[in-house]
Amino acid sequence: MSWAPAFVERHTSLKVVKFFDRNTLWSHDWAKLWPLSALDVADRQELIGGVNLVAFSISPTKPGASLEDWQVVHVEMELTKATGVRAVPFVAVLAHRVSSLTLRMGPMASFTMHFSDLVSSLCRFPSLRKLELDHLYSSLLKEEIPCVLPSQDTAAQFSGCVDAHAALRTLSALISKCAPSLLLIHVTDGDYDIHKRYGTYSWSLDVTYKVTSNREIDFDGIPRFAMTGLFCPPDEIASRLCITARNTRYHPPFRTICARP
Repeated sequence: MSWAPAFVERHTSLKVVKFFDRNTLWSHDWAKLWPLSALDVADRQELIGGVNLVAFSISPTKPGASLEDWQVVHVEMELTKATGVRAVPFVAVLAHRVSSLTLRMGPMASFTMHFSDLVSSLCRFPSLRKLELDHLYSSLLKEEIPCVLPSQDTAAQFSGCVDAHAALRTLSALISKCAPSLLLIHVTDGDYDIHKRYGTYSWSLDVTYKVTSNREIDFDGIPRFAMTGLFCPPDEIASRLCITARNTRYHPPFRTICARP
């Protein structure tokens, strides 16, 4: 990073500089770029061992500021171990002006996490305005998710996309109430449904929520869902979760007609 001060001094109109690690030069060791002196030894190990730093952005506090007066405003992280969920708030200690945060599951991660731990961790960023959550649903302890759908016997008849949407909407609603500056939550996820007769079929969702003045959430734009017609939800569930013919792509084979107004 020895080049950075001179680079910033030459480009006084810069508003944001983003650092992205494509070769794992520092993603597994935050200490290579971030001063961790604000954390004790145990917290440092928990952060380094459970969370990968994928990217971060810095921005000046005022036009023409020297690099010393730039602050971290965006962070992208991957959870690699269950301890990483508890380590996420440490980032708020190291960079309390973060306004944009992306949290995703690492490609090789395989663990479960408590619903309440995730909510608590994401509510610790005092300046957070935009939150992106990517492929977290499969790692949530399902028995801890507040029930918003019928019993499992009924729920098993429709796509995991429906269950994920319900759970992640609940998660987003809880986070919106305890993160005072949060304005947008973008959620993406996907997995596979398994049918005993017809095989395996993918599902996906892409939803953005805006946070209203009374800390409720509402769709920002049109949500996008995709699933096989074998697992389309009943009308009552589809209506409750705003799954419609306009925002959902059903792909064959079909068990029944899934198109709805």
